[in-house]
Amino acid sequence: MKGFWAIPQQIAKRKDLSLKAKLIAGVLWSMKNSNSEAFPSRGYLAEALGVSIATISPSARSLREPRL
Repeated sequence: MKGFWAIPQQIAKRKDLSLKAKLIAGVLWSMKNSNSEAFPSRGYLAEALGVSIATISPSARSLREPRL
């Protein structure tokens, strides 16, 4: 894989997200389309970040949970 992923400051500065969740957010942010949507598989994310699929699921879930 070539290129780079950027993590927006509004994500990077959030104290309620783990580092894993922030990395996933960076990948998703870099992949988004014109409607701000991205649909990579958990397998793609796991391979791209060098972690297991089991690691991706809880971290990705934390991105969907509403902020309090």
